[in-house]
Amino acid sequence: MSDINIQKRVALISDSSGERGLGSLTSALASRGVAGEPTAGEGLANFTAALPLGLQQNTITSEGFVSWLASAQEQTSILNHPHFLLWNRRSEYLDDLAAVGIDVFDETTESVSRTHSLVYFNGEYAYSLSEATPTLASAATPAPEVPLLNTGALVLRAIGLISRSSEWAATSGLPLYLRIDLAEVEGEARPRLIAVDGIAPGLGLATSPDHAQMFAQAIAERVEFL
Repeated sequence: MSDINIQKRVALISDSSGERGLGSLTSALASRGVAGEPTAGEGLANFTAALPLGLQQNTITSEGFVSWLASAQEQTSILNHPHFLLWNRRSEYLDDLAAVGIDVFDETTESVSRTHSLVYFNGEYAYSLSEATPTLASAATPAPEVPLLNTGALVLRAIGLISRSSEWAATSGLPLYLRIDLAEVEGEARPRLIAVDGIAPGLGLATSPDHAQMFAQAIAERVEFL
């Protein structure tokens, strides 16, 4: 019998088409004293926190999601923060980022040579999901090229700037989990931003056991004092 005293309960909100790899995540959380429980998102009052990880796009963009979020945040802590989620679900969020200096991909005038997805936990680069095999941020495997990481860092800073200018809650501008999609554009040295996804982002948890371990550690650190 395990001697781990599980005190924190975290709701991993997903629908039938949701994030793959939640089984690995729940195991990784349990080893850190956190009970991760997949749920459809109802009855959250007994959870320490709730994470929307696997929702369809039409659910996220519906007014029903806004109503659910208003109810859910009265029951528990929502991660990522509701202020960030309400901003991120709007198609205009890319305009906000462009307004503070982020180069956003224009599909009408630019051609993509390659795309990359950079995954961040608690504001730190964790790993990439690209057209090739996913790579971890470790000495054993190559990290993305410097321009990609620099652009990712600029996007994170821009989100922080927007959070302050919009007077979000203090922690809203530092998402627990985030995927930043970038494009290498033909003839351009600097990558372009395609999308920022902090609502059911597709974190590639099923592609490597290390991914679930890294995410579990970030969750445990964030909920420790909730």
